Amino acid sequence: MPAALTHRRRAFELTIASSLALPELAPAPATGAADVVVERGPVAERLDDGGSRVVLDDVTFEASPHRCLIRLPSGTRFLVEHGERITVDARPGTSDQEVRAYVIGSCLGAVLHQRGLIVLHGSAIDTPGGAVLFVGDSGKGKSSIAAAFCARGHRLISDDICAVRLDASRRPVVLPAYPQLKLCPDALPGLEGRGDVRSRDGDKHVVTIDGDTVDEPRPILAIIHLRTFHVDRVSMTRLPRAASVRVIARHIYRKCFLPGLAIGMDHAARVADLAAVTPVYRTIRPRQSPSLRELTDEIAGVLDAAGQTDPDDRVDALDLNSRLGRSRSAVSARVGDRLVMTQLDHEQYFELDPVGVRVWELLASPRTVAELSAQLLDEYDVSRADCERDLRALLTALHTHQLIQAVP
Repeated sequence: MPAALTHRRRAFELTIASSLALPELAPAPATGAADVVVERGPVAERLDDGGSRVVLDDVTFEASPHRCLIRLPSGTRFLVEHGERITVDARPGTSDQEVRAYVIGSCLGAVLHQRGLIVLHGSAIDTPGGAVLFVGDSGKGKSSIAAAFCARGHRLISDDICAVRLDASRRPVVLPAYPQLKLCPDALPGLEGRGDVRSRDGDKHVVTIDGDTVDEPRPILAIIHLRTFHVDRVSMTRLPRAASVRVIARHIYRKCFLPGLAIGMDHAARVADLAAVTPVYRTIRPRQSPSLRELTDEIAGVLDAAGQTDPDDRVDALDLNSRLGRSRSAVSARVGDRLVMTQLDHEQYFELDPVGVRVWELLASPRTVAELSAQLLDEYDVSRADCERDLRALLTALHTHQLIQAVP
């Protein structure tokens, strides 16, 4: 008889009912429907409906539409189905801690992929201006830099898995996970008084962050791509859209699942949308001297400048009263009924459909978002809600590409 689902937890906006204790996750209300069920049960050694199969560090990852299978060298298996069920078939030789690590890590990552979110391998912290996500290859300091910002008083949103979706205004937001970091020993001293070491995971310490937690989605202020190189000092560069797309696509969490899940085109479109409206910075620090404090100071300076930008000039804060006009450095050319545009300072191009072309024509003279919306409602058969949503998304993308600007 299946064990009772006595443990109710919450992460990534999901209520999780589990027969396994998951103390790392925040408690969930005792009543109400569960979004995800976790229970023990038999799991086949292979998926029977084809799909993809990848082996990474002796762990096998298989995926087919709506199903993901994870198989450990010990024979322990996890099956994730339809974004709503995780079945755990634990075998001797796999500790409870390792089982939990896979449930709240790779299995929840598969759940989020199946639910259509962008799932990044990185860490996220909260700032007054919004969430900042750190991505990079293993060992580049994602968790260490997040810990350094926590030591400065910022709240942790997520570590290892960053789940991103669009909110009602079609702004990208990152979902709160659980207040836990995996840190190398040299990153622990800076967290004195802010975290408690719970356990070890390989050569890293698992640290629970004390203090206020983030319990609601946060709009994304920036994505920081961390790299090391043979340089003398820290540098930060904002990337053009094409490079931003490549960075985001490179750092998808458990992207080995994507081919089997058969969500490639939809996923690629979501990544492109995220890159269009989110500033992505490449941060390079010396390879020989990590300079964590210098790097944190550099990033904090950029974030402070972004947070102090006038509200009407913020990418994520365009409202009906924002007054906008064309950028002087924007160049455009008609191609049939479409318009191809570029910004002289960037090697990137932007294409507008006929409705976008009409918006560009209207912006020949500065107008507020409300004035643009009223004109489009007069010319097109569309609801006010759809018009304002799509117009805001277009203007945000144009603003991100520096093709339009806020004007007095």
